[in-house]
Amino acid sequence: MRTVFRSRAFYHRAVMHAQIKSPVEFVVGAVRHLGVSAPDWVGLSALTAQAGQRLFFPPTVKGWDGGAAWINAATIFNRANLVGALLSGAFGTPDIVPLSSPETMSAQLLQRPLPEARRAILVHAARTNREAAIHLIMSLPEYQVC
Repeated sequence: MRTVFRSRAFYHRAVMHAQIKSPVEFVVGAVRHLGVSAPDWVGLSALTAQAGQRLFFPPTVKGWDGGAAWINAATIFNRANLVGALLSGAFGTPDIVPLSSPETMSAQLLQRPLPEARRAILVHAARTNREAAIHLIMSLPEYQVC
């Protein structure tokens, strides 16, 4: 494992942040990023099933296809709607205090800086409505990958 983690290929730009999050990865990550206390896992599990990943019931013995199969026009809207529902408290109380600035939002939600054009839009949104800025950043393509 040491050899793998020390390899330059492991950290190559072509492989970093290139895997699309599955519905479960997206939901669990969003709950953690938003600090949702006492999340409604039953309700959230139903949402992952609607998005094509019903826990413990893969479509075949090999599991889910994953990758690009997780993203299409409908799933992008569903993911954005889920973030809105989490921010509104529909699945537990979020704690967005740690996400106090565009810089901390980028660092904690994306683990990397945003391109300048997107950062400018985020800064503008954060000035007027922090929840809207968080919703925006969690709806970006950069948040859909891990």
